[in-house]
Amino acid sequence: MSEATDRAAEYEKALRVAEWGNELSDKRRLMREESEYEVRAILVLAGIQVTRAWELANGYWPDHPDYDYCRRPWWLFQTDIGLLRLGWRKRVLEIDWSATETRAVVTKDEVTKSHTMCHAWSTEKAVEYCKGLKVVATKKGAEDEKS
Repeated sequence: MSEATDRAAEYEKALRVAEWGNELSDKRRLMREESEYEVRAILVLAGIQVTRAWELANGYWPDHPDYDYCRRPWWLFQTDIGLLRLGWRKRVLEIDWSATETRAVVTKDEVTKSHTMCHAWSTEKAVEYCKGLKVVATKKGAEDEKS
């Protein structure tokens, strides 16, 4: 091969790498936008008012290219009931309210849960659990005001 042919082949290879990088970047941007939209919608449907949001690194999947196809960011939201963290693990959405004063189990479903977090197996269940959290947090707030 001639030097010009070698340079052309290297140039084409560089273009393919750049195009792949742009596709990956576009995919990540889309995953980010969709995940924020989804978890914001869950909170809105649960009646929880969001005043601010921060993107967090995914707390489940490692930061490695092998997981780029499924590693959606997690989100921290300042809400009317305190700071809530939501993010998809492998098949469940983790809802964490440990940064609030609320300590309550918000579902009787057989899922991973504690007094400060639970796992939802669907967005519908996430809305249900967040509604329960809102009720408990609002009740606690009302009781604190009476004291």
